[in-house]
Amino acid sequence: MTQTNFEEKIASYVLGYLTEKDLPDIAITALTNGRDSDSLLILAGMSSSDNGFELRAYFASALAENNLVLPDKKEALEFYITSIIKRINSLSQSPYDGFCEIYNAVDGSVYSFQELGLWDCYCYHLEIWEIETGGTEYYPKDFSREKFIAEMEERLLEALNLWDKNHSN
Repeated sequence: MTQTNFEEKIASYVLGYLTEKDLPDIAITALTNGRDSDSLLILAGMSSSDNGFELRAYFASALAENNLVLPDKKEALEFYITSIIKRINSLSQSPYDGFCEIYNAVDGSVYSFQELGLWDCYCYHLEIWEIETGGTEYYPKDFSREKFIAEMEERLLEALNLWDKNHSN
């Protein structure tokens, strides 16, 4: 996922999708998004090839100077999922493709779809996946393959938006 704002990059960093080598870019994004501190300015001027200890030290200082605390992994994952849902709703990604990203994120975590409240979304995604990959071809007789997939994507989007509504701060 292409992260566009500071919060998305922080979530990606906590989840391990970004590393210490990405901290200068995260600092640039923070400055662009209105955050400011001496350590952010220094970190933004550093290179991904600089000493990792120094990158992490300036990052920690920048967080403290901005009164920020890194989210825990579950909070970061939920924020990451919310960001994908926003992208789906902006029509820049289909519900199925977006949920593939969500699937990979959840699958790479210690959390289950049920634990995160995404079970219905997972089931709709699985219905589409089965058809797309030539698995089962079980759908109502009055539906074409394309109509069934469209129906499942609509249900998936509704379930994702309900999840987002229930997890909004």
